[in-house]
Amino acid sequence: MTVKKISKILTFILVLAMVLGTVAMAADGDPVTTPTYTITAGTFTNGSISLTLVGNDGKDTSLGSITVTNGKIENIEKDSKVKVVFVPSPGYEFVGAKDGSGKIIKDGDVLTITDNLTITPVFAPKASLGSAAAVNSYTLQAICPSAYYWQQYHKTPGGGDTKYTRYPGKLNGNQSPSTEIAKGYYVDLTLYVNDTDYVTFIGQEGNDKDKFSVTTPGDSSFLAGNTTPSANAEIDPWEGKGYTVKLTGVYYVGGNDNTLKLIVTQGNYNAILSCKIDNATIVPEKENDKKPDEETTAAQPYVIISSYSYGKGDLVAGETRNITMTFRNTSKTMAVENMMVTMTLPDAMMLTSSSNSFYIESLAAEGTITKTVNVTVKSNAAAQSHSMTVDFTYDYLDNGIRRNAKTTESISMPVLQVDRFTVTGIDLSQEIFMGEENNLSVNFVNKSRTEIYNLSAKLNCEGLSNNGEEQYLGNLASGTASSADFYITGNEKGELVGEVIITYEDTNMNQRTVSVPFTTKVTSYEDAWGPQGPVGPQNPDDPGMDPGMEEPAGFPWFWVIGGVVVVAAGVFVYLKLRKNKKESVEEDEDI
Repeated sequence: MTVKKISKILTFILVLAMVLGTVAMAADGDPVTTPTYTITAGTFTNGSISLTLVGNDGKDTSLGSITVTNGKIENIEKDSKVKVVFVPSPGYEFVGAKDGSGKIIKDGDVLTITDNLTITPVFAPKASLGSAAAVNSYTLQAICPSAYYWQQYHKTPGGGDTKYTRYPGKLNGNQSPSTEIAKGYYVDLTLYVNDTDYVTFIGQEGNDKDKFSVTTPGDSSFLAGNTTPSANAEIDPWEGKGYTVKLTGVYYVGGNDNTLKLIVTQGNYNAILSCKIDNATIVPEKENDKKPDEETTAAQPYVIISSYSYGKGDLVAGETRNITMTFRNTSKTMAVENMMVTMTLPDAMMLTSSSNSFYIESLAAEGTITKTVNVTVKSNAAAQSHSMTVDFTYDYLDNGIRRNAKTTESISMPVLQVDRFTVTGIDLSQEIFMGEENNLSVNFVNKSRTEIYNLSAKLNCEGLSNNGEEQYLGNLASGTASSADFYITGNEKGELVGEVIITYEDTNMNQRTVSVPFTTKVTSYEDAWGPQGPVGPQNPDDPGMDPGMEEPAGFPWFWVIGGVVVVAAGVFVYLKLRKNKKESVEEDEDI
């Protein structure tokens, strides 16, 4: 057998082995790679996306959570079934979600994964967190029958922990301690709120009072947060169970219920708290309580302004004054408490560096208190009497029943405007001719902030032919300039001395007079031009001339002779030039 044949046989065997190997490998089931996909989160905040792989055998496997924008879960095999759950952060709720194509995904949907998927959820603040949150318990602290005693409780001399002291309001110890709450009492309360939805939220914010607002709805039997003095609220986490709300100065209105309701707010978060205060005495409102009691009304204490002062003299527009008022409680037996004083100023005035209201803790029977406010009168204030209204709202106890009262007082303060009428100058020649008419003008301006009225000007000078002449100029607006103009004629030679008397009424309706003196010299034409006076129409005594014509001054021989000489010279020059021209022409012809 040749080498060539052996080579062909070996090649055939090698090819056959390779084919058989491939078939064998295929028969053994070599695994084929399965594609995988990724679930990615779109833009979102205030929540997370939880993914769970749903097994065919009923067993589920957590794939993890996506908590940030563009977060992702990878390597999810094709045709896997994944359950999607949207988990809002504390204080938020799930609104809805969509995939990349805009298809809506609901909370708890099971999706079959056939491609990469993008999920974009939306979480929004809850409109009301916890709804009516459960109050597990509460602790009473101070119980006082009026704001005065409640305030004294918090001003215990020497400090010390008076947190759980309970007494009915008498500080002298004559009455035994009691926890009974009657209508009109003030109490301190600590509420323990069982609301786990707030645990994380409260823990993050801490007990910063500025971040929380506590108010009371109108159907609450206790008032907190919007009373005077206001209830202070401190909010703290409560051992992982919820949170505590510490209230001071809660006022018990009474009525047909003993329920305390609070609305706790921070930003978009709201919680409504409700709690029965068991040891509050329920005093149903009687029909007689709704009608005025003549005896009680008669005993009502009135707060009045017994005196006031705004310094010496009337108030002047543009200036600042201290207004001092003394308030007096007219009752001989009852004190007033929680008094709020509110001032309403006229448009002509404004308060400077102070509020228009202030609080007075209490005012004893027949007691007085003095307050001072700084007031600026506006520069354009009308010159008249302006009234400031003062309102007093306060409480008082009538036979153990707390009542509210209000009185209104007003004080009047006259305001004056500064008169700034100014004469700016007088126009008059230093010398005038006797019998000749001349102009006299007095210029003035009203620099006041308001108008002046009934302005007039009058001449007062014996040496004038129109002495006593008067002009009525009317009213002159603020910032306006004008003048009084007269035509005067001197009667006699010599120094002329007089005045223009200006009379007007200022904005305060006071009549004022300004005298403007003037001086000039009266002379005659004879004194100025000699016995014959000046040439021209100024000398009416000249008999040799007609009106409007000048007097001849003799025949002007000098000018005539001069004119003849000039003309003769011109003729001579002309003839000489003509002769020379003629001789020149004749010479040319000869040539």
